[in-house]
Amino acid sequence: MLLARRSVMLGAALGLVGCAGDPTILVPEGTAPRVREPDEPVQAPLMARAASLAAGVLEQVRSAQSGSWRDAATAQCEAQLARFNSMSPYAEPDPIFSPPAASATDLGGAVSTATAGLVVCADEADTVADRLLFLSAAAATAGLADTSSVPAEGGSPAFVETLDGQRQVALRHAWALVHGLEVGLGRLAAEEPLRAELGARLATAKALRNEIRDGFDGVAPSQPAAFALPTAMSDVASIREGWGALEVRLLEGLVLLAADEPGGEPLWPEQVAQAQAAGGRIPRWPGWD
Repeated sequence: MLLARRSVMLGAALGLVGCAGDPTILVPEGTAPRVREPDEPVQAPLMARAASLAAGVLEQVRSAQSGSWRDAATAQCEAQLARFNSMSPYAEPDPIFSPPAASATDLGGAVSTATAGLVVCADEADTVADRLLFLSAAAATAGLADTSSVPAEGGSPAFVETLDGQRQVALRHAWALVHGLEVGLGRLAAEEPLRAELGARLATAKALRNEIRDGFDGVAPSQPAAFALPTAMSDVASIREGWGALEVRLLEGLVLLAADEPGGEPLWPEQVAQAQAAGGRIPRWPGWD
């Protein structure tokens, strides 16, 4: 009896299944099937802002007189844009975005606006890599104010997770500059005009060295016994060349310091002009070898 009841229940269940509606979805004739569109890539807001600033500078650079400065400055702005307009600014550039250029009436205005704006981007960045990227671009852009100084190429950005100990790096570059200036002064004849330039810079370089050294928490590191100079610094030409290179190295150290220790008054803006006055060429991405 129990078996018979189970058979009846099973038969009823099968009957219900057999009476169920057809699960096939009918599409009216002429209706195209809906296909899910892939999500459009979205540019990070800070990268879009930086790209707009760089594009504004590029427009002004392209209107400058033809020559080596315009060629190098154009390449620098295009290199910045390629990074900012890529999904990943630290990989091989693959620009897919094109935000509108920031408006400007002349090169000086575009450079100052972009430099200040890139510093703000760095202040708002969430990662140390982005902070360094924006500060590096700001320093390179600031160098475009001097159209007599042709930008250099230099290294390219690479992702970094941390920046530790950059105050010590900056201090080493300041020490090296002081040492190089003293070497140059010791090897120039008394009547050489370059002596006055080196002497004046030596005083301010020592003041900058002291300012960097005073920023350490606790005891500052000791000065190394010797430094490798970028040139032989044995005559006027090599002394001037070596001086310019030492100033650029210090600039890069100060950019790294600003990225490592956000907040406070950065030291790199004044160093851009110091490096160019000494004959140094500002690279596209100061802070990256």
